[in-house]
Amino acid sequence: MWAVVGDVTRMSEWSEELESVDVLDGDGRTPGSRFQGNNRIDKSAWSMTCVIDRYEPAQLLEFHTENDKGETRTLWWYRLEPDGEKTLVTEGFLRVARLGRLRAVAEKKLLGDRSEHNSRNIDESLRRLAELIEG
Repeated sequence: MWAVVGDVTRMSEWSEELESVDVLDGDGRTPGSRFQGNNRIDKSAWSMTCVIDRYEPAQLLEFHTENDKGETRTLWWYRLEPDGEKTLVTEGFLRVARLGRLRAVAEKKLLGDRSEHNSRNIDESLRRLAELIEG
């Protein structure tokens, strides 16, 4: 399980929006390592710079996204907890930065309610991850 979840370059294998990951600095595991997530929804594509905050093998991966000024925009995490013969995986998201008015309007037009959108995507991503692991 951790071989998949703990490898940021594999996230596109289960993520709903993420198409690819490019490691920019570091190894993608050490806190401070940076990677670029390349995303797409329909015809809209964008990239986000991400920074590993915590990496505890077989337990936890936390990272944040940054804007062009290096300010934190969102926090993301994957937590793994043994549950008998299975492992419980939790994916989480927290928006830290406030969007400017123009960006907020554009995002709402593209995604609708961001919390609902992310909740649906997380559910689908976890379903895909389980399918990938159980293969």
